[in-house]
Amino acid sequence: MPAASEARLFRVLDRRRAGPGRDKPDAPFHLPMSQDTWLYYFTLVVTIAIYIFSVNLLKSRSGRAFMAIRDNEIALPPWAST
Repeated sequence: MPAASEARLFRVLDRRRAGPGRDKPDAPFHLPMSQDTWLYYFTLVVTIAIYIFSVNLLKSRSGRAFMAIRDNEIALPPWAST
């Protein structure tokens, strides 16, 4: 009997493999660019923002502590270990 339920599960997963049909977002403020171009620039801006945040985090006091713990586990404070 488990074989029938497994087959039903695989049919459901196979239908979901293609994913729901979603349209790409339109450019805001009626900018004259295609959906692909808008999605590219949006992704580029988000990626740059995350990169800048990460660099600033690593240069901060917390980031230096992260690197010290990564380099030397003995420097790990007792309250931070699990």
